[in-house]
Amino acid sequence: MAATSVRSTLTSFGAHGIELRYFPVIGRAQSLRHALSDAGIPFEDVRIPMTEWPAKREDPTFAGPYRGLPTLRWGDATVAETFAIAGFVARRLGQYNGLSDKKIAELEGIVSNAYLEGIRCVAEMIWTDSVNSGIELAVSVPRHLARSLQKLSSLDAAASESEWFAGASPGVADFFVAEAFEAML
Repeated sequence: MAATSVRSTLTSFGAHGIELRYFPVIGRAQSLRHALSDAGIPFEDVRIPMTEWPAKREDPTFAGPYRGLPTLRWGDATVAETFAIAGFVARRLGQYNGLSDKKIAELEGIVSNAYLEGIRCVAEMIWTDSVNSGIELAVSVPRHLARSLQKLSSLDAAASESEWFAGASPGVADFFVAEAFEAML
């Protein structure tokens, strides 16, 4: 679906047809925010303070079926979990149109690699004492950092082959890669 077609479809949803919900941090939602913004898609960026989260978590219309964030509401669809939202957004923006199953799997693998080895890994390093009780930061960071840099190096090598992973313009996968490298820096 071309961007103009996506934008014309949005008029039927009104000003609040798309709502992305997450905490007031970059975390799992930042790549999604960038992808929607870059596509010129208006969306409500709902950022829930942690103090309000316990009450919101119990509402499946807000927190989704798994009672977690991020969640995305696009029209009558509510999508939960980062990877599912990334694929949903890419499809809604028409980024998979005309692509083979192999190419779609490649783009989704890029999202997974960038998120798991970059974005999530940085979060684990920050929260080392909570995630891995008894492990000290001085021990954890070098181990996580070395593995993440090795895994992300494959994205860096692949990126030099073309301007964008998604094709002629940046797509959801590209925003996850950019966020992973920014998080690592």
